[in-house]
Amino acid sequence: MEEINNVLDIFRNSADLTYASLLEDISDLTSTSQRHRFLKGLCHILEGRLSFYEIPGEISPEDLREKLFRMRAALREDELCLPDWREKIISKLAKDLDCTSAMLEELIYCDLREQRKILAKGYATR
Repeated sequence: MEEINNVLDIFRNSADLTYASLLEDISDLTSTSQRHRFLKGLCHILEGRLSFYEIPGEISPEDLREKLFRMRAALREDELCLPDWREKIISKLAKDLDCTSAMLEELIYCDLREQRKILAKGYATR
């Protein structure tokens, strides 16, 4: 019964986590259990009821990645040797798009299932 409560706690506390983070927590718990099949089945049911944040913005993550990759390709060799070349590219594109670097960092891969943020609990609580 304790293992079931642990699974439920993981899902109760999953809001604002990435899906990959949730999967890691589930794997840590179920991999050591003798009842791993039952727990994985329970997780599967709860996962099916998760809600995710919608992808924000007018520009798609694919377009963002393409712009960033093109900006990186345009850098000179000596610029790539600098430790902060990635931050400079992201900062410049964020400025061009009128958003913060942190927002842009979240948007780059937010369309990939593992990187999507969980919006709400995957089950009803009592």
